[in-house]
Amino acid sequence: DRLKVILKEKGYKSDTIEAVINTTDDILDILNRADAVDNLREQEEFEEVLITMRRVVNIIPKGFEIKPFEPQGEFETSLFEKFISIKEKLNTLVHSGKYKEALLLVKELKPYVDAFFDNVMVMDKDEEVKIRRLSLLKTIGDELRKLLDFSKIAS
Repeated sequence: DRLKVILKEKGYKSDTIEAVINTTDDILDILNRADAVDNLREQEEFEEVLITMRRVVNIIPKGFEIKPFEPQGEFETSLFEKFISIKEKLNTLVHSGKYKEALLLVKELKPYVDAFFDNVMVMDKDEEVKIRRLSLLKTIGDELRKLLDFSKIAS
């Protein structure tokens, strides 16, 4: 709570603070993440990254556990393959503290996330399909939450 007050006094927005506060115990790292969010907020790309992240994480029910899955169909497969193609680079950027670059890398998922949501019903009536699609999204969301909790950002 004290750190939240300090960050607020430094001028960070409340939603930025909430998005970064639980990502790590390292205070300097939290400051660096908050800086990246605030710097990116001033750029057009921020809204794209924010929308992409929200679409992925907001549909996942609380307490949902990932089940083993194999992507099926064009849109599940292309989203999963794109995620796999950026995952290592994303982890490298996060671990090296390059948060702005990591946030911009997430933007590469946007066309795949959009195509996925525009062409499939995540909450399909077929329980197996629904679980597979939620597992796909949660796999991506869990990885991206290592960077920030985008569900906390108001925009």
